[in-house]
Amino acid sequence: MEMAEEPANSGHSLPPVYIYSPEYVSICDSLTKVPKRASMVHSLIEAYALHKQMRL
Repeated sequence: MEMAEEPANSGHSLPPVYIYSPEYVSICDSLTKVPKRASMVHSLIEAYALHKQMRL
């Protein structure tokens, strides 16, 4: 069995990225496989005050 190659940045994790735009959320909310998911995720981020910990 072959070993999988390690990613180029092994040992270093990149910070997560969050992109918000009302227009983008509206478009994503209209997807039939995941309806309203973008709005729900944004609401949870605001409810847990995670947006205050983000660097803009």
